[in-house]
Amino acid sequence: MRSPAKTLGTAALVAAVAAALWLLWPSSLGGRTTYVVTHGVSMEPGFHSGDLAILHSGSSYGVGDVAAYHSDTLHTVVMHRIHGLDPSGGFVFKGDNNSWLDPDHPTRAKLLGRLWLRVPGGGRFLTLAHSPWALGIMGALVIGIGSTKAQSRRKRRSRRAQARPVIPAERLATARTAAALLAGVAVASSAAAGYLWSLPAATSGTRTVTLTHAPTVSYGAVAQPGITYPDGRVHPGQPVYLRLVHQLTLGVNDKLTSTSALGPVSTTVTLQVVLATPAGWSTTLASLPATALGAGPVTVTVDLPTAVKKLAAVSAETGVPQQGGTLTVVAHLDSATSLAGRPVRSAADTSYAFNLDASALRPAAATTNAPASTTTSALSTKVTVPTTGPTTVTVRGHRVSLNPLRTELSLLALAAWLMTFGLLPLLRTSKDDTARAIRLLAGRLVQVAALDPGDRVVAVATAADLLRIADRYERLVLHLPGEHTSVFAVHDDGVSYVLTVGQPDTARRHLWAA
Repeated sequence: MRSPAKTLGTAALVAAVAAALWLLWPSSLGGRTTYVVTHGVSMEPGFHSGDLAILHSGSSYGVGDVAAYHSDTLHTVVMHRIHGLDPSGGFVFKGDNNSWLDPDHPTRAKLLGRLWLRVPGGGRFLTLAHSPWALGIMGALVIGIGSTKAQSRRKRRSRRAQARPVIPAERLATARTAAALLAGVAVASSAAAGYLWSLPAATSGTRTVTLTHAPTVSYGAVAQPGITYPDGRVHPGQPVYLRLVHQLTLGVNDKLTSTSALGPVSTTVTLQVVLATPAGWSTTLASLPATALGAGPVTVTVDLPTAVKKLAAVSAETGVPQQGGTLTVVAHLDSATSLAGRPVRSAADTSYAFNLDASALRPAAATTNAPASTTTSALSTKVTVPTTGPTTVTVRGHRVSLNPLRTELSLLALAAWLMTFGLLPLLRTSKDDTARAIRLLAGRLVQVAALDPGDRVVAVATAADLLRIADRYERLVLHLPGEHTSVFAVHDDGVSYVLTVGQPDTARRHLWAA
């Protein structure tokens, strides 16, 4: 029988292995652990590029937690610190070393886990361990060490064979089953990891981004102070009375926005002021070549009496009674910016019209409440941006980043291979076990052609235990040899104490057939 200490030791080992698997089993394979290899400097000084972060999924997250999520903007896994919550319930993230907030606001369901353990330099070690040069060097070291120690192993083998205990067939069967399962996991995870490591870490592609221009048109003038213009100025939204105002300043501004984070924006504005009649005649009153947009609007000045005289001259020449006209600001916007570090351009055209007659100029879209400036319709353009991002693969219907997945599979394969090799000493051939049992029991051994199991069969764990039973009852040890199995038995008062060596099913059939 096994001693209580050995039983407790085995139970403790099994519990430790189960706990380790529960803590480290990757989320991509149904566990609760995510592995992230850090890149860049956004989390310095706590994290440096090449560190390995181990994260566990949690039921709740709070401000100050370091957590990871899959960024829809960057198309990769981002690990930053939770800075707050937005009104819709999404988490606001910020890198410890960044001066800006992350553009993505993932919800609770999109978080991959909270930081559990940091392994400094662990990511670089994993990457190095899977490089062809490192594998080649490791293979050469293994071959060299193996060849230099082969002779000493052969010398020790005979001594160990004598000292090594005979392993019962039942325990061998359990070891073989466990080794087969672990080997299957090791081969499958190694093949999967090998395939993933053969894929490029980054892939190139394109994505379409919408850029939106929000142009505004403003106007103003210096006028004679009075009841109409108490402060002596014309403000946007007010009619411009030509008796009080002669020079009008028109300005165009623009703001470029996008659903993705933009770099610095540089915009140039080209302006034309066009005077037209309802009959179709038109002329350019003023123009401005492409001018860089700064902190304020790009402006141009129009002489209003000149515009009225032109309308009167057209009426006199054509004989068409003067019915006024329209004064339209036409602007061409050309913006240059960057998306994800790549330059992009966006252009748009906008216009805004005023009604002009002999007495006043009025915005065509004038309202009772005068606005500070007149906003034209937002203009959207779509640009195609080349992208380079981490490769992703589909696992159980979800897109998973390649780098953490192949790291997790590599760790799983390494653990499975180590446990498989740890069971190899238990998988010695039954011939070796039979030979050791014969040497140990030689003083009381008798070879027989058949065995009678008796009324009761008691399985014995080791050959030494069977020898002690034979000595105690002063009985011979009966040996029934077989091709794959040897059975050793001691009979006493209807009880058979049996040690089987080899394949347990074969041994059992062979015994009971007797």
